[in-house]
Amino acid sequence: MQKVIIAQIAIQQGKENDFLKLAIEMVKTSNAETGCITYRLHKDLFNESNYLFYEEYIDSKAVDAHNNSTHFHQFIKDITPLITKEPIINIY
Repeated sequence: MQKVIIAQIAIQQGKENDFLKLAIEMVKTSNAETGCITYRLHKDLFNESNYLFYEEYIDSKAVDAHNNSTHFHQFIKDITPLITKEPIINIY
């Protein structure tokens, strides 16, 4: 069954460009994964420090592969110092 993940990320003010460099590469790499239907980044129109990742996968196995990938773990490590609070992640 297809899976959708929505991850909301709040970035420290002034760190948006650092985050975007990492996020753009994450989007590119994730979209190339087997089982990824789409992986997109959106910016909040009313708060320039808030971002949303919209992810679609063919099934749970594809989600697991993404979550266990080297690039995912590196991305989390790299953005952790840039965020202001725990991300909000919803899975459908």
